[in-house]
Amino acid sequence: MIDFIEPTAMPNDNDQHNDQRSGSSPANCQACEVEFTPKRSNQLYCSRCCQMNASRGNRSAANRKRTQKHYERASRLKQMIYSAPPNERLGVMKEILDAIPHDAGLRNILTDPELLREPPRPDNRMNLAKAAHAYVRKFFGLSIQPYIKAVMADGEPEGIPLHPRKAKSAKPPASGASNAWPTPVATNSIPAPRPGWFTLGYTPSVLWTPMRG
Repeated sequence: MIDFIEPTAMPNDNDQHNDQRSGSSPANCQACEVEFTPKRSNQLYCSRCCQMNASRGNRSAANRKRTQKHYERASRLKQMIYSAPPNERLGVMKEILDAIPHDAGLRNILTDPELLREPPRPDNRMNLAKAAHAYVRKFFGLSIQPYIKAVMADGEPEGIPLHPRKAKSAKPPASGASNAWPTPVATNSIPAPRPGWFTLGYTPSVLWTPMRG
């Protein structure tokens, strides 16, 4: 007589692997922490909704980290300018602006609306974006956004001519105007510039006086 009942076999490794893939062991959702039975061995979330929420959370965390690095770098560059001797600060600013064509992060800092709208500080020191805006406004007659567009189109900051109206209207600051730009002086009275200086015909000892935003 034939026995139609299959003999009982001991479970092997493949059977255990299949049991794991079938999701026989409960797990906690990594998004909502609710216990669920996974349908796959690598299933981490109880539902598609939790998976999407976790993905958005990861993007938010990445955005926060990116924003933090953005403002930390802006602060470091500002500190680099103001930690330099007053007679070298314009040179430092020029070196920073020279990096515009190949530094997208710097371009983002210089055009950051929050930095450009930041109210004046009691010590009259400006953040990097406002200081760069004041610099190019004075020497090129442009605000920072058009200046960056012109640099990116030409590739060389030195290729942007000084705005004619601004060049003709350059006048000595009014008496007692401590926050004005320095007064032009004769070229023969300027000390020999050090590498990186951008004197533009101004006395190095009075370059980069405090400016209001």
